Amino acid sequence: MIGKKFYQWTVIGGPFKPSYGNNLDWMCRCECGYEGTVTGTNLRRGGSKGCGCLNVKTIVQAATRHGLSKTLEYALFVAAKSRAKKNGIPFNLDLADIEIPDLCPVLGIPMFKATGKNKSNSPSLDKIIVELGYVKGNVWVISNRANTIKNNATIEEIELLATALRKKIGGDNGQTLYQLAG
Repeated sequence: MIGKKFYQWTVIGGPFKPSYGNNLDWMCRCECGYEGTVTGTNLRRGGSKGCGCLNVKTIVQAATRHGLSKTLEYALFVAAKSRAKKNGIPFNLDLADIEIPDLCPVLGIPMFKATGKNKSNSPSLDKIIVELGYVKGNVWVISNRANTIKNNATIEEIELLATALRKKIGGDNGQTLYQLAG
């Protein structure tokens, strides 16, 4: 067995009295340089393919291969995927489906990542038609403020509110209700 290669393990010594059972233990070196004992059965049947370094390497590569793991787009993507799984709603987005514009397409305000808690100008991934979920063609990035306004309202409700406010305040001059009450 000495010198034989099993996946990432290469047998470098042994056999040794088994630590348990009747199977012999073998001293092995992983491709990464780690050395440890592995039972003969685990070597031959693939029960142990290496020390675990390949699993860690694979996970890290999967999470970072796109080079965007520290970006806001990635954070929005991961958060949406988590919400979809938690709430049992469809999700088929790719990271490339999330594009953050400089200005909110709804309110026209500049968007930027806030430190700590999200602010009005923070980018927010919005489901256009809530019931369809996070699927291609049904999401856009708008400001947190626009998403909050849209949260539970229908288009008709938003239009009724806008009409009622225009009547109540006599037009639309871009001021907030707080400024008008001033």
